Amino acid sequence: MSRNYLYSRWDLGRIKNSKNIEELIKVLNYEKNPKIRRTAAGYLGDLKDKRAVEPLIQTLKNDEEDIRAEAAKALGSIKDSRAVPPLIQALKDENWKVREKAAWALGYIKDLRAVEPLLQALKDESNEVRTVAAEALGGMGDSRVVPDLIQALKDEKAWVRMSAAVSLGILGDKRALQPLLGALID
Repeated sequence: MSRNYLYSRWDLGRIKNSKNIEELIKVLNYEKNPKIRRTAAGYLGDLKDKRAVEPLIQTLKNDEEDIRAEAAKALGSIKDSRAVPPLIQALKDENWKVREKAAWALGYIKDLRAVEPLLQALKDESNEVRTVAAEALGGMGDSRVVPDLIQALKDEKAWVRMSAAVSLGILGDKRALQPLLGALID
C-alpha cells in the first residue's frame, strides 16, 4: 500500500482487506509524519477491525494530542471492551480534545465500567468534555446517573445543559420530570 492512500479516506474505504489493516497499523506505529499517523488511526476506526485495538491503545500514549484524540475516537468506533480501561485513563489527559474523544468513545462502547469516570467528566474544566460526558451517560441506561445529570441542568454552558436534558429524556426516570420542566424556561 502506498502512502498516497493515506491522503484519501475514499480510496482507503474501497480497499478493505487484511493487508491494509496490517499496513495501517505499521503506519500508526512507525510513520514520522503526525498527520499521516492521525489519518491512519482514523482509517482504522472506520474499518472497525479488532486487530487495531491494541495498537490504538498504545497510540493513546503518543506525544501528539491530535493523534491521541483520533486513536480514542477510533477505539470508540471499533467498540471493543478492551479499550475501556485505557479510555477511562484518557479522560485524565492534559488535552481537552483527547478527554472529549475518550468520553465520546466510552459512550459509544456503552460499558458500565465507564459510568463513574464519566460522572467525574461532568465536572471537567472543558465545557466540550462536560457536554460529551452528559451525552455518553444518557446512552448508558444506568439510573444512577440521574442526580448528576439533573445537576448538569444548571451548568454554566448551554450545550452541557442541553445534553443533560436530552440524556435525562432518554433515561426516562421520573426523578427528572420536575427538573426538566424547570429547564424549559432556560
